[in-house]
Amino acid sequence: MIPVRVAIIGAGPAGLGVATRLLAEAGDSLHIDILDRDARPDALLRHGPAAGADRLLRTAAQVDAVLAHPRSRYFGGVAIGENADFAALTSAYHAVVIATGAPTDLPLSLPGDDAVGVGTLSHIEGWLAGGSDVDADELDLEVDSAILVGWSARTVRAARILARVDPIPTGTPAAVSRRLAASGLRRVTIVDARDRTDLDDVAATPDAVTVAHGLTPIAVVGRNRARALRTLRRAADGRTLVTDVRAQLLARPFGPARHPSGLDADGAVLTRVAGRAVRDGAPQNGVYLAGWVARSPGVGSHAADHDAVLTALDDDLTAGLAAATSDVDRLPAAAGSRPLTGWSAVEATERLLERFATEGTHPLADYHRLVDEADDD
Repeated sequence: MIPVRVAIIGAGPAGLGVATRLLAEAGDSLHIDILDRDARPDALLRHGPAAGADRLLRTAAQVDAVLAHPRSRYFGGVAIGENADFAALTSAYHAVVIATGAPTDLPLSLPGDDAVGVGTLSHIEGWLAGGSDVDADELDLEVDSAILVGWSARTVRAARILARVDPIPTGTPAAVSRRLAASGLRRVTIVDARDRTDLDDVAATPDAVTVAHGLTPIAVVGRNRARALRTLRRAADGRTLVTDVRAQLLARPFGPARHPSGLDADGAVLTRVAGRAVRDGAPQNGVYLAGWVARSPGVGSHAADHDAVLTALDDDLTAGLAAATSDVDRLPAAAGSRPLTGWSAVEATERLLERFATEGTHPLADYHRLVDEADDD
């Protein structure tokens, strides 16, 4: 039987969930390549810093099961629209699943940005909304300070709720409300590189929520867990100064939505019909959407997306998908990527948990020592 080649763009919970379901249910002729901008599919292991050891290890085991499957390969360092072309991807594979996460989330792209405690504003918003993709205990609120990178109405709203300046929104699930009420978070800083004094300084809450403008992030301080955001600022006398803003919870910035060219979008998210992407108003057989790329983090669920993708792909395979017209290895090879081998998410997570346990869970008591150590790393 001729193999059916499926590419999954994105190795977060949505993409790996689709891969798990396809490998279990789609038949032995189906082969999967997972393409992601990160070298290894471990981002989701660090995304929920309070998820706990048991849950992290279960997630790592799911990652390893996908990586070890004989009909699955992982290619890191592949960024669609940068070093890989979407049209070439759809020609190389019989089917493509886009599962790249919230389209406005931007990578932090700083040393230390893979530390525990670094996540996204979309993740926080999904948590506040009680989205089924984010567990109530998934956000670490035992820390005393947080940073949201990039000033906007969205960051101000999230900061004021997290710091309990504004009341818990009506309709917030009880489990999330209880965690907010018991939160140890006392200070949220919005860090913005723009040197503008007209940015909203969240008046009347100087001790709870502040905007630090004119600060350019350069690194996350902390060996394994985020402790602070290191920034540069220009002093009045022209000197460039280094400033560390303490935080154990950091949310990456967001920007304009980024989508593969030619697909229809509804605001920031891609349009879909029955799991399929839409182009010029017509659903596209062989191109599917899963996760936050096609919906708000607080609406729907990854599980429902997986069901829709599997149903649509099965229907399209029955009707007959267009044959792949090029070598499936050509595109990742052109991006300088080879299949990932010899790496275990479980082993990496066990090492992370062992190192994390030696640092403790209350980082502020020895903050200055940790910064000194980070300078020596």
